Amino acid sequence: MNEGWDQEVRDFTAPGAVVLSAFAAELFLKCLGVLETGRVNRTHNLKALFKNLSRRTRKLVEREWDQILAGKKHLLDDAERNLGIQIPRELSSALDVGANCFEALRYPERAEAIFFLTDFPHALMETIIALKPEWLPECSFRVPKPGPDSKAFGAVAFHRP
Repeated sequence: MNEGWDQEVRDFTAPGAVVLSAFAAELFLKCLGVLETGRVNRTHNLKALFKNLSRRTRKLVEREWDQILAGKKHLLDDAERNLGIQIPRELSSALDVGANCFEALRYPERAEAIFFLTDFPHALMETIIALKPEWLPECSFRVPKPGPDSKAFGAVAFHRP
């Protein structure tokens, strides 16, 4: 494939990947909340959903997030150099930036959409399985954790209204 076409495909698919990632993260956060409290939180804000989890569960999620990003460090470093941006590595910082991205992409006239959380659903799913290992047989697939030879960066979406 030629480089121009590859970029066009990335530009076209990234917003959809981000919307799906944000939606999956919201559902997984709500699942964790139900496991802890038995109630569904009605907000769509990823940071608020994360903050409503117990400290223990947040630490489990952060540990998974850190492991995933450690395996992608080389990709993140390259992306920062190539894009001229700083990608937040700490989960709390990534949530500060992208907590409302799903809504921003759905309603682009309202807000700027910046999202660095495409790995967040992966970390959440791993946490759910750690808390409920008996659910593992129900998972149709699991994404392997990235390593030093990984080439898949993930979607990063920017939108300026």
